[in-house]
Amino acid sequence: MKITYCLIAILALIGVSCNNSQRTAEYERYINTNWQLESAENIKADGKVISSADFAYNSWNNINIPSTVLSGLSKAGKYTDIYFSDNLEKIPTEQFNQSWWYRKEFKIADYNKNSFYQLDFEGINYKANIWLNGELLASYTDIEGPFRTFRLDITKLASANNVLAVEVMPPSKTDLTIGFVDWNPNTPDKNMGLWRGVKLTQSGKVSIENIAITSKIN
Repeated sequence: MKITYCLIAILALIGVSCNNSQRTAEYERYINTNWQLESAENIKADGKVISSADFAYNSWNNINIPSTVLSGLSKAGKYTDIYFSDNLEKIPTEQFNQSWWYRKEFKIADYNKNSFYQLDFEGINYKANIWLNGELLASYTDIEGPFRTFRLDITKLASANNVLAVEVMPPSKTDLTIGFVDWNPNTPDKNMGLWRGVKLTQSGKVSIENIAITSKIN
């Protein structure tokens, strides 16, 4: 009997949803392509400027994510054959002692001011300041740890055309960061960067996440 009531309730909700022509469109998509990467040492601007539409980034490295800083530089042609001989050890490490910027322009084609928008960062190593459209979305005091995921509400800042800028900071010696077995060479950039994807989510006022079903068998 309980199962019957549950099925009736679910069907009722589906019926209301299908019959509501004003229902807000819902989707999620990764924005992992067409990013730019550059060292903070080479940039004379802050996040407010970098995350603006008129910022010039022509000299930056074009990459896709997920990508650590070194991986991005390698794929952009800055360093080649990094796994050959001792080429990895020859890469200067000083350049990775400061932060690096990731920048991404993205559009929301069906932007609706009545919708709710979120960005999911699935993996950042190690800390980050995140800017969107000239505003600080989250600071390094909250964005910390490589295996954490971060869901940020961007509803008030989002528009049809958006600019995202992420300043990623390397881990220190005492940080609980990504490690490897002792027979592997350590990476010069300490695996700093957006090493997992970034996802854009659009929904209505209420959304259901992490759905699970628990079964009890007699």
